[in-house]
Amino acid sequence: MGGRGGSGRSSAAIVQMPVIDAAAMADLDIKDAYNDVLNITGRANAPSDQQGGPWVSIFRLRNALATRGWDREKQDRELMRFIRERKAFASSESNRKVMTQQQIEAALHRGGNTIDIISLKDWRQ
Repeated sequence: MGGRGGSGRSSAAIVQMPVIDAAAMADLDIKDAYNDVLNITGRANAPSDQQGGPWVSIFRLRNALATRGWDREKQDRELMRFIRERKAFASSESNRKVMTQQQIEAALHRGGNTIDIISLKDWRQ
């Protein structure tokens, strides 16, 4: 009855939470891990090609994703999706003799191709 003129009932606040799909969350994790690797290696300010950022080894990117709780299966699935959706450029190391056994084992495999390095498109956006 008294008060500020309402019905006396309290109204529930409705809060709308943004919906982010799993792929978008994975994209953010991949970009964050990529940036972490660049910062650690000192390549964050390295020149990039016109289409993407600096190249990062799959081995180093896998290590950064593992610190975020990603297992090998999730890494393979999401990195391949990222490449398939053309959010990244992928290539193989031209001189495989300089690679360690761990780097070779970390490679992604697509068809008959081996992917050892990756560069993200619009990597700072």
